[in-house]
Amino acid sequence: MLEILPDTDPILKTVASEVVEFDLVDPMLRQLVEEMHDAMDYYNGIGLAAPQVGISKRILVAKFPGADYVYINPEIVEANGKQKGKEGCLSFPGLFLPVGRAQTITVKYKNIYGFEQTQQYSGLPAVVIQHEVDHLNGIVFTSRVTQMQLLLARKNMKR
Repeated sequence: MLEILPDTDPILKTVASEVVEFDLVDPMLRQLVEEMHDAMDYYNGIGLAAPQVGISKRILVAKFPGADYVYINPEIVEANGKQKGKEGCLSFPGLFLPVGRAQTITVKYKNIYGFEQTQQYSGLPAVVIQHEVDHLNGIVFTSRVTQMQLLLARKNMKR
């Protein structure tokens, strides 16, 4: 089972590398994606980025109603509207913060075979993808709130 890195690990603040070899060339890619899905399920997550399990590659997995998804080299090409809600993160267990995100996004990515896809999402799926793409860019969700919000949230965690 892949283990989730703690918030102190420097890989979480490093920009991940693009994937250049896909499933037909690199059979280890499919295994990694399956192990990421297993870890996400085991830790009760709805999204997981490869850097969170110690792999600095631009891969994220997500679970939305009805299916599991994989996004390789994802790029948010359009973002519209605003929403704000409490977010958590598997690398920051028990910490929940009010984070502002786009309401609707269009994401361009490659599937496991290297074929380019484009998909539009709104609501919770949009939040999950934005959160995980942040991980791929070396951004953790605690950097999206004020220091006061972070201090208050950590104080409430200890209660």
